[in-house]
Order: sequence, then structure tokens, then C-alpha cells
Amino acid sequence: MKKRFLISGFACAMSLSTLFVSNNNASAQEAAESKLNLRSNSLLRVPVNIPQERIYDSGISIPYPADGVKGVYLQAFRAKGKELENMIQFVKSTPINSLVIDVRDGYGKITMPLETTNETIKNHTVNEVPDTTALLKRLEKEQIYPIARIVCFGDRFIPKENPNLSFKNALGQLWYTDEGETFLNPFIKSNWEYIAEIAIGAAKAGFKDIQLDYVRFPLGFETVSDDLVFDKGDYAHIKNDDEARIAAITDFVTYIREKLQPYGVHLSADILAHAITESKIGGIGQKFVNIADKVDVVSPMIFPSHWVNYALGVKDPDKDPYEIVKRYMVIEKGYIKTLNPSPISRPWIQAFTADFLGKGNYQLYTADVISKEIQALNEAGVTEYLLWNAVSQYSTEINF
Repeated sequence: MKKRFLISGFACAMSLSTLFVSNNNASAQEAAESKLNLRSNSLLRVPVNIPQERIYDSGISIPYPADGVKGVYLQAFRAKGKELENMIQFVKSTPINSLVIDVRDGYGKITMPLETTNETIKNHTVNEVPDTTALLKRLEKEQIYPIARIVCFGDRFIPKENPNLSFKNALGQLWYTDEGETFLNPFIKSNWEYIAEIAIGAAKAGFKDIQLDYVRFPLGFETVSDDLVFDKGDYAHIKNDDEARIAAITDFVTYIREKLQPYGVHLSADILAHAITESKIGGIGQKFVNIADKVDVVSPMIFPSHWVNYALGVKDPDKDPYEIVKRYMVIEKGYIKTLNPSPISRPWIQAFTADFLGKGNYQLYTADVISKEIQALNEAGVTEYLLWNAVSQYSTEINF
């Protein structure tokens, strides 16, 4: 399951109230034109100084879905053999047209062979997918749009091998989060280069969308950073720690975008929903508008189970997914319309039961419940979405 985060509702509720007032005054024409997934400019931000004939040809031809991406997460070890065929049959029996597949997972493993000379990538490749080309050729045959999920700074291996690339405690030992996680330090540019090489390898293989996940500092980092030892690199001169973290994450996304431009892929980024509130962004470095301005697609994780009670004015978020998604999208739309060009909004929605909340605090996320999230997105003018289920199990009964 994706890492749980709890979100304070006060700042969001204040923004929400303001935006509801302004939306009530909008004309019908403005409402029609403000659909988040429609824009007149080209989706892919390829610089004019790179001739189209110089865009890398992976040999895999899968166009962007005409009616927008509707995707589900697929664990890498399931992206082969019978389980892959089962997923393909699921896709063909529903409006789903895209698969999000781990290329670099939450542990830091590279799940499939990539074209690279980088020894660190080779040493951390586990080949859960034994043949990357065969996978993408199979998806090409069915015209299923492939999205490469690349976890950026979460890593369980490299920090242990070289703590200087991570964070250390006052005793000089590798620092672990309360959840037992370790992270690559986003201030260090050699870490950027490593992630960029993985992204380029995925693009060369034929993935059409590079999705950055864990593109942030650890949750709650601002509460412990003063007690840690780490390199701030080129950001040491920024005295305000929040501003330094925001600058590092923004620059990292810009760097990845520039590195991917010759490969003709789309760039998307997963963003924690609470990064849209001013009170939360500094700790993890995710300033929504900064990241959204540098990518083709933003994928906020709007999981109702991850909001505290009364967030966005909703008493029990997990039991009221329609209202949570509806109210979040009002806030996000207010930010996106300030950007030119504006990115596509392709939210992650909850397709799992959050029993970790404890008895009485959650509901079963049946097809009907998940359908309510999609309904809220559709009513907000959002036609793209991704379903997250950690074990990649989905129902054909969902009203996609």
C-alpha cells in the first residue's frame, strides 16, 4: 500500500470556501472551458530546437489514449506470463486503457532490464520482468498505454551501501524513518543523475509516460532535520529550510524533464494531496504549482482513507469518498488554472479497503464505492484517473 499520510483540513477548508464562492459566479462557458483534461497546446513539452527526427525511436508505437488515460497499477512481478494475460483481459473488458508498472519500486529495486551502462542500476536490477522488450511488445499489440512508475528518493539499499547519499543521525549512523524507511538525499545531484538514468532506460525501452513517485523528502522531515547530518549541496546557502527543500525538489523535476526531452515521452509526477496546502509543503519539498509547472501530468493521491476526520469539512473521509474527491478537485482546479500551459490532472484514487484505520473507521471499497470517486472526478471535468491497489486486484463491476 502507498505510504499513509494524514492531512489537516483547516488550510484546505479555507481555500475550498473561497473557491466555491468564485465557482458559483463562473459562467457556463467558463465551466466548459475549465475542464482539467482539455488544453489546446501540445501535451508533450518538446523544445522547438530539437527536430522531431531526432526524437529517440524505441520501436514501440502506442499513442496517447484519445479519450484520456484510465489506468490501474500493476505490480512488476505480475507483468509477465499468465498474470499479465489476465490483466490484459481485464483491460479489454473495461474502459481501462493504461497500466502503471513499477520500473523502480518502493524498495529501490529495478524490476526489469534496462539499456544502461550505469553499474549501480545493473547491481540493483532484479528482473521481476525478465524481458522488458517482450512486455512492451505485448502491450503494443493490445495498444495498452504503458506508464513507468519510478520511485525517486525512497530506497532501502543504496543508503545502506553509502550513507553519505542519505541522512545520518548525530552518531553518524544511517537514519531511518519511524516506518523503517531510508531515503536518498534529494539535495545530492548524483542521486538525481541515478534516477535520470533509470528514467531514460525506461523511455528507451518503450514506456510512453515516466511517472515520478516519492518525489519528495520523507514525511515529517522538518521535525527531525535539525538533528540529522546530511549534505545540502548547492542549497546550503538557502537559510530557510522549507525553501531549500522546495527548491531542490523543483529543480530535480526540471532536471528530469530536460533529460527526457530527446526521448519523446510524457512526464508525470505523483503528489501527496496535502502538498496543495501551504502549511504542509515545506517539510517534504512538494510545492504543487512548482511541480505542476514542470510536468505534463500531475497525479495527486486523493485517497479518502488518508485524510483526518473533518478534513475538507468531511466528517469521516473514508466513508465519504465522493465528497472528498469533489472538494479536493475544487481546490486543485484553482491552482492549475494559474499555470500556462496547464498540466493534465490524472488523480490516483483509492481502490483498496483501508482496514489499517481500525474497526468502525473504514468501509469496504467495493466497486460501487470506487465508482463514486470516479463520478466525482467526472463531475469535476476530470477524464483521466489511476486506480491504486497494492496487490493489483480490481473489479470489472466498477463504473469506469
